[in-house]
Amino acid sequence: MLKLPAKRGLTWEVPVRNGSGKRVGSGGSKTVVGEEEVATPAGKFMAVRVEFGPGEGVQPWSTEWWAPGRGKVKDDNGGSGIVLKSFSPGK
Repeated sequence: MLKLPAKRGLTWEVPVRNGSGKRVGSGGSKTVVGEEEVATPAGKFMAVRVEFGPGEGVQPWSTEWWAPGRGKVKDDNGGSGIVLKSFSPGK
């Protein structure tokens, strides 16, 4: 998930939990890189770019883009990923 408020340089640890929800270690860390425009089939969004990986100075495992009011609009892990195809606001 995205830790708020999302400010450039904010880093947090991603915990690993067992089947009962108990924390059993760290799965890496996420770092807010900044805000940028990202294009998806659902349109263009100003989104917060977050890199997920083992730590600073190492190639990230994946990059996520989070748009206010939309959530995660894109996730790229270098091989496969997800992208927002459409969006309809709730009533």
